[in-house]
Amino acid sequence: DTLFDALPPFDQSELAGFLVAHPQGAWGSFKPVRGASVSQAMYKKLLDRLTTELELRGEPQIDLRGELIDGGAKEFGSVQILPVSRGGQVLAVLVFACKDKNAFSDQALAFNQLLSQEMATPLELLLSKEALQEMHSREATRASIDSLTGLYNLEFLVGFLQQQLLFSFRQRLPVAVAIIDVDEFSRANLDHGYEFGDSALMTIANRLLHITR
Repeated sequence: DTLFDALPPFDQSELAGFLVAHPQGAWGSFKPVRGASVSQAMYKKLLDRLTTELELRGEPQIDLRGELIDGGAKEFGSVQILPVSRGGQVLAVLVFACKDKNAFSDQALAFNQLLSQEMATPLELLLSKEALQEMHSREATRASIDSLTGLYNLEFLVGFLQQQLLFSFRQRLPVAVAIIDVDEFSRANLDHGYEFGDSALMTIANRLLHITR
């Protein structure tokens, strides 16, 4: 929203936006500005060009703000693709497009260049926040999984079972718990060693994972 609101009156862009080349999947946002009529063909051709030039893997996830029209022009006459860099690494690109050829004035070109430089810091903070959230999510998952078997551990089970019991009570649905014991497991450990016991547990865990949802 801040990016689109920052476009000055002298900017001739009819479509503006940005694209972040994230390792786990590119994402970004585009918007037809000042009520411009942008065709679906123009938009798709621009995305194809960005995908090729940035060597993106897979289709980027785009938040498109505004409606595209059927028919109309097939491609933009003027396109600015400006890298947003930090320490020599390209974090994203800013994109400004217009149907007319040579549409951007020197003033608009200079402003957009300055905007791409100023976007590096907030974008870097945004990506750092996203990376931190992903790390917390991985740590939360790791804390709920038994490292040997890959099954959920007791701490996860207690909280999950409470949720299921509350849900079953509200919806008047049955809930069941299966408790499985491994016969003579402690003796198997004593007779054959703990590595054998670990292997047995992993085999049982794999079978459970394959027969349950």
